[in-house]
Amino acid sequence: MSIDPAEVKKFWDERARQHADDPGLTNLEEDPELRAVKISLEEARVADYLGEVGAQAAVLDLGGGNGHWGFKIAARARSVHVVDYCEPLVESGRRKAAEAGITNITFTHAAAQDFQSAAPFDLIFISGLLLYLNDDELDVLLARVRGYSRPGTAVVLRDGTGIAGRYEIARRWSEALQANYAAIYRTREEYIALFAGIGFALVADDDMFGPGCALNKWPEPRLRIYRFER
Repeated sequence: MSIDPAEVKKFWDERARQHADDPGLTNLEEDPELRAVKISLEEARVADYLGEVGAQAAVLDLGGGNGHWGFKIAARARSVHVVDYCEPLVESGRRKAAEAGITNITFTHAAAQDFQSAAPFDLIFISGLLLYLNDDELDVLLARVRGYSRPGTAVVLRDGTGIAGRYEIARRWSEALQANYAAIYRTREEYIALFAGIGFALVADDDMFGPGCALNKWPEPRLRIYRFER
């Protein structure tokens, strides 16, 4: 199966327009109570996996949207560069940075797999991105990651993961989101092999939410978090 990139971009562009004033628009949890729980649990787990970022760290946030995670990291790092292909989200992030006077975070409007950098990064955060990429697009992205990393660079990946096997959704109507949705949930083993192929070893990984958590809604995929180091 392949995902139509134009359909995925349309989904996010429309969501950004419809939920312009909603700070949780990238969360995809429509139940307000569950969303609050999800944000709280995720923030604690992500902070744990990011570890000691370091005041001199250069950080790349791929698929970072309007900077939900990027702004949190910027409070601890020398610089954060957010890349996203949804222009309304990028513009929202830029406005927020300007209004708050935050000067160590920048935003680039581009597909993650098209972004290149001559300078390496100390930490690369990839959140909810890989499930929207076809295999050929992911191969390009991983080659880019190899290019702007160096020995010691860490990658923290927060992404949907197939449990029993690779799980694919092709343009399926979602009542909760009121939109067509498509995604590729690769397995834990696939992610480990893909990052090993560009020189990164798995350091730690876990389900984002524990057994029995109401946020584990579907039997096929789970939201998981990984830390790889080169």
